[in-house]
Amino acid sequence: MTSFDKRTLGSMNTNVVAAAIAALLVPASVLAADGAMLSDSEDVYMRAAQATSAEAVEDYWTEERMANAKPMPFPEVEASEGVAAMSATDGLPLDAYPMMLPGWNPDSDEPMPTFDDLIEIEPDDAYYDQIMGVTPMSWGSGPSYPTDYANYGPFQRWTWYGRYMTFPTSVIGKLFYRQNGNDYVCSGTVVGRNTVITAAHCLSDGNGNLDTELVFCPSFNKKYGVNPAIGCWVGTYMAMPGDYHVGANPDRDYGCFVTNPTGTVHGTSIGNVTGWAGVTANWPSSQMVMATGYPSAPPFQGSQIVFAAAPEWYSLDLGYGDGNVSKYIGNDMMQGSSGGSWLLGLRHPVDEYPDTDGSNITDPYAQAGPFVNGVNSTKRNGYLSEMSSPQFTSSASDPRDVLDVINACFANGGN
Repeated sequence: MTSFDKRTLGSMNTNVVAAAIAALLVPASVLAADGAMLSDSEDVYMRAAQATSAEAVEDYWTEERMANAKPMPFPEVEASEGVAAMSATDGLPLDAYPMMLPGWNPDSDEPMPTFDDLIEIEPDDAYYDQIMGVTPMSWGSGPSYPTDYANYGPFQRWTWYGRYMTFPTSVIGKLFYRQNGNDYVCSGTVVGRNTVITAAHCLSDGNGNLDTELVFCPSFNKKYGVNPAIGCWVGTYMAMPGDYHVGANPDRDYGCFVTNPTGTVHGTSIGNVTGWAGVTANWPSSQMVMATGYPSAPPFQGSQIVFAAAPEWYSLDLGYGDGNVSKYIGNDMMQGSSGGSWLLGLRHPVDEYPDTDGSNITDPYAQAGPFVNGVNSTKRNGYLSEMSSPQFTSSASDPRDVLDVINACFANGGN
């Protein structure tokens, strides 16, 4: 395991370091901050979420408008006649190793992490073989028709019953916004002091039209709606891969937005109140994840956090020819859960226990988790009991991967 620190780069493999640093830096030339239409050469699209003030956005979202906002439909992904399972490592870049950007518990004494604290797991680390060489659960095949229940990934789904304000549940929230003149809801997760990750289709319609009036409400609950002890934060900037914003590439359906440094209740950054989750990249699609979200279409009410525990079951290239893939789990959450995170290392914030076999594989890097390993993205048409996420990758050869997008938010006030 290596923690990136500029003071110690000289002692590391310089080729590995150069590739990893290049993968994290977003050149200013790729950021379209003025909202102009992208060209094919622009990789990470970023612009202001709205021209109006934070106060005007807060005033717009009345209790009535929040109650009437529609759950965002999943993007349409046509179902093939049959789905062949790909390798768990298909779609991973050849020039990069598994990475983990740490999160932060607001009740801890640990310093707030930055991009310099990125963890890269290299081949000489014993944990590398556990991640890349071991598949701890079955690798399955996708269902070939909507009621082919035997081939859906197994999952258990429940309404969360714990305290929403306790870390790490505190990082999960409900996203309200306007897209093409309509009010919608999605889900998201805090991943920085002022940064929230969600699905790109919760930020853009994929045809060059972006959201406005973004507001994010952690700990939204059935009793109050907006939690009076937490409040909401307005979105100020958003970032996503350019090929989603102007091409709706479902294998790139991830994005982030920067939140205002003060909220409606707390006069400080959202991460100072909720803490934040870490983010992974370059992990094989064979992990056991906890999918989260606020599903808002029947039978769900949209007022409670729902969890689904599931193994990443199979992967599918959705046909854009760029080498990226989407991974699938069994998950029957409905619309409104879009953008909800797939978490690794979800654990009790205080009382946790080491593995009985001495490994890390079932309890990865407890001190820095949980980690977002995907987001609720799409369902193939008619296949209601599965959910996809783009595979999270980071590579020097890919200028629009998930860490490039996160770093764009961080570089514009997100951390």
